[in-house]
Amino acid sequence: MRHLFLTLLAAAVLGGCDLSNELFEEDALFLRAVPSNDDVRTEHPGSRAEDGTLVDDEERGDEDTPAVIPPQARETARWVNQFVFSFLVSLEWVMDQPITTRSRDRRIWGPLEDDAAGGWYRLVVERSADAPDTFLYSLEVSDDGEAWSELMGGDFTRGAKTVLRGGEGSFCWDADLSASRDGGDYGGLMCVDHARDGGEVTLSVVFHDWLDETGQRTRFSYFFHHVPDEGGVLEYATTSDFLGGGDGLRETSATRVRWQHGGAGRADLRMSGGSLLGSEVAASECWDATFAQTWWLVDHQGGEFDEERGDEASCVYAEREEVREL
Repeated sequence: MRHLFLTLLAAAVLGGCDLSNELFEEDALFLRAVPSNDDVRTEHPGSRAEDGTLVDDEERGDEDTPAVIPPQARETARWVNQFVFSFLVSLEWVMDQPITTRSRDRRIWGPLEDDAAGGWYRLVVERSADAPDTFLYSLEVSDDGEAWSELMGGDFTRGAKTVLRGGEGSFCWDADLSASRDGGDYGGLMCVDHARDGGEVTLSVVFHDWLDETGQRTRFSYFFHHVPDEGGVLEYATTSDFLGGGDGLRETSATRVRWQHGGAGRADLRMSGGSLLGSEVAASECWDATFAQTWWLVDHQGGEFDEERGDEASCVYAEREEVREL
């Protein structure tokens, strides 16, 4: 219902129709304040064709010397999308239901009983009295429809009126609460900052105190920025037993990936701590538009294994860039 509603609104705006129905317009403002998958979708090198459309790039990078880091970046981006989208399923289900309460600066969906998963949901979206372009929202859950806990809370500030989904916002999702309700093997707190200005998109996702596959808590941070017809940047950093030494020590790894519109790009990685025992490993890789590796460098500071192949002059980005503080 939300997608149909916003599609009708967009058609009316683009068609120059007179939206005289104030209720219709107002409902749309509250609907747009809550994030959808498209607002928080991240991408990776090779996720767009030359014409800018999203593509499935599973078959790319099968050259004689394929680049190493782009496939890792692709899987990381897909993992982030999978988790963020899976949490938004409940939100989408609630917003597909009719609005139950309307007032000048508030819309409420629910209480709604989820017969399939069990429990009750309620979504409250409020317009700020001090900043009319800013909206606050809260998705709440309950076992009995009476005692409520916040599952997700966030805010959104509208951008230019000519951009249908333009603006910036943030939200946090209580994954511990979510897992306690669906029996999932995940947990922590997921916080997302998102901004859109026309086709330019910026996204930051941080998984705080996240329950990893080993049952330990860690922090995973992710950043994405894309400008149409120019290219993109993504960064990700976390702590885990990357070297698999069996000693229980965990290394911290941070990767910065940059790519041009055509796909050619460069990645710079740094790893420290854990089994590296005070030293660091720095690596860089460049690739062309076919995702064939053109340069590869591994520098183990204080160690003996350095490796280089290819030509650094082939890189579309000449300088190494470190991951910013995430």
